[in-house]
Amino acid sequence: MKMATKIILFAIIMVVASVSIISALVMIENTAYNDKVSYDRLATATMDLNNKINQLREQSQAYAVLISQNQSLIEAVEKSDRKAIEKTIKDLNKFAKLDEITITDEKGKVLYRYHEPEQFNDIIIEELTVKQALDGVTSATINKNINEDLASQSGAPIESRNGKLIGTVSAGFVFENASMLDELKELHNTELTIYSGSRSIGTTIMNSGVRGTGNTLDENIQQIVLKQGQTYTGKVRIFDVTYICRYEPLLNSGGYCVGVIFSGLPVSEAKAASMKTLLHIMIALPLIILISAVLLRGFVHSKIRRPMLRLTQASNSLAEGQLDIQIDESGKRDEVSMLEHAMHDMIYRLKSYISDISHVLNAMAENDLTKSSAVDYYGDFVPIKEALSSIVESLNTTLSIVRRSAQQFNESAYQLSGSAQTLAQGATEQADAISRLTESIVKISDDVENNAKNVRLTKKFVEEAAMGIDSGNEQMKKMMTAMENIKKSSVEINKIIKTIDDIAFQTNILALNAAVESARAGAAGKGFAVVAEEVRNLAARSAEAARQTTLLINRAITDVEEGYDLADKTAKVFEDVTVKAESAEVSVLEIDRASETQSLEIQQIKENIKQISDVVQMNTAASQETAAASQELLSQSELLNEQIAKFKLLEEEIPVALLDDNEEKSAVVPLDDEAISSKYF
Repeated sequence: MKMATKIILFAIIMVVASVSIISALVMIENTAYNDKVSYDRLATATMDLNNKINQLREQSQAYAVLISQNQSLIEAVEKSDRKAIEKTIKDLNKFAKLDEITITDEKGKVLYRYHEPEQFNDIIIEELTVKQALDGVTSATINKNINEDLASQSGAPIESRNGKLIGTVSAGFVFENASMLDELKELHNTELTIYSGSRSIGTTIMNSGVRGTGNTLDENIQQIVLKQGQTYTGKVRIFDVTYICRYEPLLNSGGYCVGVIFSGLPVSEAKAASMKTLLHIMIALPLIILISAVLLRGFVHSKIRRPMLRLTQASNSLAEGQLDIQIDESGKRDEVSMLEHAMHDMIYRLKSYISDISHVLNAMAENDLTKSSAVDYYGDFVPIKEALSSIVESLNTTLSIVRRSAQQFNESAYQLSGSAQTLAQGATEQADAISRLTESIVKISDDVENNAKNVRLTKKFVEEAAMGIDSGNEQMKKMMTAMENIKKSSVEINKIIKTIDDIAFQTNILALNAAVESARAGAAGKGFAVVAEEVRNLAARSAEAARQTTLLINRAITDVEEGYDLADKTAKVFEDVTVKAESAEVSVLEIDRASETQSLEIQQIKENIKQISDVVQMNTAASQETAAASQELLSQSELLNEQIAKFKLLEEEIPVALLDDNEEKSAVVPLDDEAISSKYF
């Protein structure tokens, strides 16, 4: 099966499956939606019927009040005139169209019944509306009448002109009225039924051409609706027809459930909409499949089959080695177009790769090794470029080395030819130079010996100077100690002078006190005053002498401190001189050892020079043989250069690995003539 057929078949299967799944989902959703809509219709219908019943109850109450206020009726009730009451009620009911009207006196005895004129004089005081009307209260409710049918009942008191209660009016509408139910059925397109207790009293459901009243509620529904006062929704079978239904309780003004409201819709009608939707889907499905198949076939043929055929032809041409292929490159970016772009890029790269390789190989065939790959290779083609570049690089390196080596051979041949002729003359000159060198070495040896003697003498002097410096350093330390003691003694003397000064001060104070006391004694103390004056003069001279002594002592202390500082600095200088003398002694020792070493080395040089003289004699003989070999080497190098000159090479670097296997492999060095010559020659 062709790919286009597979795609179309697969697409048709997917369309059928998708439409089937969507149809199933639509049917499920539609059924659920129809059920919801149906139950909403039923809820709306029951609500409208309930509202209609409430309207009837309100209307009956309003009419009861109007009737109770009619003056003709009031006068007839006051007189208990039954005929007048009947005439008045009939006239009033032409407008109100009430189904039930009952007139009683103030004791609850029936005076007239509009719906049953032959029944009167019975007591109905126990009826709720009548009882409340006798209490002067207007009320309305839903209750059962004497025929056990549901009706809206309203009661109003009848009062005379002076406000005295003379009777009651009870009015209402019965609910088995078929016209009310038919109007609501036409509006909502649902079946409606009113139950009095568990028995239907009015309905729109027909059974054998007549209204199906009188049937009884199911016991389960009675339990839920009548006894529990809850709404019931579900399915029920009535007269061999299944309905989706809604049952709601009908409550009177006291909250007591007196009946049930039913709304229903045949299940067949609910399913008809779903079946209609399914029929439309079944009709549309083949058309959708057919249109999809036609459109898909055209799309596959133009967008997939044709490009794939072009790509197949291109692949076959590639397999046969034909690269001159034209591929349509459209601006589209779908998968097929991307495949065409990829095929176009592949052919372009193959062409560029083959052209690049041919270009390099043709150049190599023409002895041109300067051409290299100029195209970027990708993927598994990279090793081809690497191998091609490696071949070109290897050949360039090898031939470059050979070329440089040939040049070095040629130059070395010329150099060897000239060197061989001058080698003998050089050997003779070397012998003369060695002789002169020997004489110079002997003289140097004598000078070194004299230097050694002088160094030993200097060493002796340095040792003696070091000993003197050490002795002076010791004396300086003793002088520092003496200066320290003098400094301490000066401090003590200063303390003593301070004490003398204090004594003079106290003596002066005592002399003053004695002068004061002698002045107090008068003539008897004159001699004591003279003594006190002398003592004071003596104390003053003592204080002055102590002050002068203090100044001299302080000046001496200052001089001692300066001398101490100078002695300390002198001691440090002696210490530095000692250290330097020790360093000089070490240096002299090193010079002495170096002189001895030089003597030994000069002796060794003498022996080496003798060996060199012997080697020079041997080199003179070898130079003759080297001259003959150089001529042959020169002719071979010229032939090698002629062959290498035929190749055109890149001027590039030679890997170190080709020059020295012991060096680092990744390093490169330039093609230096001197390096090649030193390596290979």
